[in-house]
Amino acid sequence: MVFLVGVERVLLQYARSLMDPKESAEEVRLVYVGGTSARKQLYLLHAQTRKQYGSRNVSIKARILKAIPEELLHHYESR
Repeated sequence: MVFLVGVERVLLQYARSLMDPKESAEEVRLVYVGGTSARKQLYLLHAQTRKQYGSRNVSIKARILKAIPEELLHHYESR
């Protein structure tokens, strides 16, 4: 079982990859390594909001999540 925490834009993605899609190879590599390390279960976690630098901001899921087929995902809401 592997947990990848903070699968959010800005946290996972490097600033350069936000400007140049060619630079996204590193973030894909990070998720690939984490995903292939999971033998049976992989949890990709992202916050709905995150407090940074004293203010609460809405978090945006990382782009890499769009590459995963929807039928492989199970969505859970926090209580």
